Amino acid sequence: QTITATGCEGPRAEIIVTTNPLPVVNDVTIIQCDTDLIVDGKTFFNLTVNNTEISTNSINETFTYYTSLNGANNAIAVDLIPNELAFENTTPTLMDIWSRITDKITGCHRVAKITLKVPATNIPPTYKIPIAPVCDDFLDTNGNNNANNDKRDGISSFDFSATKAIIEGLLPTTDVYTIAYYRNEADALSELHAIPDISNYRNIGYPNTQDIWIRIDSDLDNACFGIGPYLTLNVEALP
Repeated sequence: QTITATGCEGPRAEIIVTTNPLPVVNDVTIIQCDTDLIVDGKTFFNLTVNNTEISTNSINETFTYYTSLNGANNAIAVDLIPNELAFENTTPTLMDIWSRITDKITGCHRVAKITLKVPATNIPPTYKIPIAPVCDDFLDTNGNNNANNDKRDGISSFDFSATKAIIEGLLPTTDVYTIAYYRNEADALSELHAIPDISNYRNIGYPNTQDIWIRIDSDLDNACFGIGPYLTLNVEALP
């Protein structure tokens, strides 16, 4: 720094400038089958399912989602999508939204485009896989033998693992698929809480009868080949 009156220079101080890198992001597509009989090109999306494809550093970043590019660039609240696990596309069949990806440490951000695509399901929504009913068992709700045994609770154990081969028989043989089973439509659409053991499942919370939602996705491009209540469980009351 130079002193104007004398022209003398004052002591110098070192200035450290740090430039933080921006997140590295990719545009992605999420494909979700239309689940209703109307086939209106609209359905509910879990917008977070491809975060690891948007950024390989996603675990250290925060993702928010917006209906406009300007909203994502400037974090405009009116364009923010509040329910990222169940967003219904307002434009049928094909719609773009944007994700703002922010580094948790530096606060630097970039924006990626997410294309939401809604094709018709390859398997008709009315399709049903036949499965024999089972008798109500004389066990408690969780399948344990104790003082809470109840033969009138409408809960029993099911093994529907054989249905996976039936589903595979409906699909083209040129692809590789993930077939997952869910307790309800909301879980199937958000791809959360898949049934872990389809060979020993109890219809807890859905006494007497329950629709099991089956979701079929391609492992090659995440395309949705089918989603629907293709399986219905029935528990017969004991005489």
